[in-house]
Amino acid sequence: MFAGMIVVATVGNLAVIWIVLAHKRMRTVTNYFIVNLSIADAMVSTLNTALNFVYMLNSNWPFGTLFCKISQFVANTSICASVFTLMAIAIDR
Repeated sequence: MFAGMIVVATVGNLAVIWIVLAHKRMRTVTNYFIVNLSIADAMVSTLNTALNFVYMLNSNWPFGTLFCKISQFVANTSICASVFTLMAIAIDR
């Protein structure tokens, strides 16, 4: 289920990014905010979810201390980006 979730999240977010950036009429301020949300979600699904799944299976972090710090940084950064982007959308509205 994790693999399916990661694939659907990554493909869906990349499709949103591609649709907004490839079509000129989709380039609005709100859609750029949605692209920002998609980038943050794609970062979580590709860089964090799979590695945490391996950690949950093994109860051991096999990727090293540096990548542990990078993984946590990516998770926290993408959550902050999502929250601040939703706040900006609310203010824009």
